[in-house]
Formats: sequence, structure tokens, C-alpha cells
Amino acid sequence: MAKNHAISNAQAFAEYLSKLYRAYKSLEAGAETVDVDGETFTDLDEVCGRVTERALLVEVRSDWQLWPPAVSCTLTDYRITLTVGGPALRLEGELSAWCDRMTGAPKTAKIQWMDWGVPWSDYGPETDLNDALLWFASLFFGA
Repeated sequence: MAKNHAISNAQAFAEYLSKLYRAYKSLEAGAETVDVDGETFTDLDEVCGRVTERALLVEVRSDWQLWPPAVSCTLTDYRITLTVGGPALRLEGELSAWCDRMTGAPKTAKIQWMDWGVPWSDYGPETDLNDALLWFASLFFGA
């Protein structure tokens, strides 16, 4: 039962993120307004702001550290915590070969969920979610 609640949490986030990604792409293509779950967006910054406020914590590692790192280093992975407790939700992935304080990009992205007594597990998203996940992660790592 608890496992289903955690998966539902991951699915709800994935669906909302997909809607925001499609809204972003529509505005980028020239749409004047887009609606997502009753909220109207008129520019790209509004959409980006709505999605990035979902993150509780952004970490990167060569070893895990808070973003942005205090010194330049070769970063290999990132983790974006979305919710904590039971259920908990995060996004994890690899960064491009070199990433310093403000360059680089996510190479991979996957949603993971966890609940009390259940270890972190990958959420198997629908096929069109990968672009939305990479877009979301890229909002935290400017080029």
C-alpha cells in the first residue's frame, strides 16, 4: 500500500513536469499563452520558475556537495531532492564530462522514489519523459 503511494507521487510529478515541458516548448515556438492545470503562463521564465521551485535541494558530486560548489572541480553526478520522508522523490543523473560552477549539462536523468522500509527505486516513466527530465535538470546548470 505505501509503495503504491510513493509510485503515485512519482507519477504525479512526472505528469506535471511533462505538462510544464510542453508548455515551455509551446511558448518557445511562439504561443502567446499556455495553460497548465488551471494556471496560465505567458513567458518562458514563468514556466522555468514554476518548475525549479519544486526542488528542495540540488547536489553535485565528484563527492556530494551543495550547489554551487565552493571551488571548481570535475563534477560527475547530480541529485535534485524533490520531496523527503515517506514517500520521498528525487531526480538523479550524470553530468557532461566537465562541469564547473556554471557550465556543463546533464547527460542523463531518472526519477527515483522511496518509502518507509522500501529502498530507493527507479520510476519507469513513459517514453516521452526523458526530454522533460533533462530539461528540468538543465535549469539548474547554466551554460
